[in-house]
Amino acid sequence: MKLSFIIVNYKSRNYLDNCLFSIGENVKEIDFEIVIVNSDKEKISNLKDDNLKEKIKILEFNQNVGFGKANNYGVKNCSGDILCLLNPDTEIISGDIGKILKIFEERKEISVIGPKIVEKNSNGRYVVQNWNQGFDLNIFELLRSKFGFSKSRKIWQSETQMSVDWVGGACMFFRTSDFLEINGFDEKIFLYYEDVDICKRIKLLNKRVLYYPDFQVLHWGGKSEENISKRKKEYFLSQDYYYRKWFGKFSQFLLKFLRFFYAWRYKN
Repeated sequence: MKLSFIIVNYKSRNYLDNCLFSIGENVKEIDFEIVIVNSDKEKISNLKDDNLKEKIKILEFNQNVGFGKANNYGVKNCSGDILCLLNPDTEIISGDIGKILKIFEERKEISVIGPKIVEKNSNGRYVVQNWNQGFDLNIFELLRSKFGFSKSRKIWQSETQMSVDWVGGACMFFRTSDFLEINGFDEKIFLYYEDVDICKRIKLLNKRVLYYPDFQVLHWGGKSEENISKRKKEYFLSQDYYYRKWFGKFSQFLLKFLRFFYAWRYKN
């Protein structure tokens, strides 16, 4: 098996069929499988695309165990040399996925590839979706981003492939052997920052993370949890854990100060 798609479904059943259809339409002449890890309470049934039926394996978790843990479970039950971790609220819109596989074949130092993630604007046109790849998210980069001066902005606007420090979890291609070598995602992270964390650990293997804007994926975004206050809570929990893990406890103090200051600045 050449390529395994891993899709974790949680509160995104209405988007899943379109995601699967986009795979069937755009992935040609490549041996692939689709592993769906269902974290919803209700089982998945009545998938619309009968042409993919033989390629799909559904793993029923039936509880929300977090993005990282569910993906790790999916990877343990797949057989592809290359992984494509894909959100259910995404659609592949490029037809040249073979070019990504060729990069993995020819450049052994590449371990992770992130495509250009786009969204639709009010006019229905595709525009780049920010914060899906970037430079190291240290405390200084976080501070710059709060005031609109993120270094990563030049990556979002780039049309040229380049080495980056991380790519976003909406769509990530991995070399399976490297993913397994570092035991996949950190399961202490329930949601958010797991993509940044795993890329940081991949780079400790002296491997590279590549941003490849020639391949595009549409991301509707935020469909698995539309409760804004709950999303913020999960985000801050993961952010605290990530910065404590990589930058020490003092970074947590700075984070709390930044949140307080930003909330005060926004309020006033």
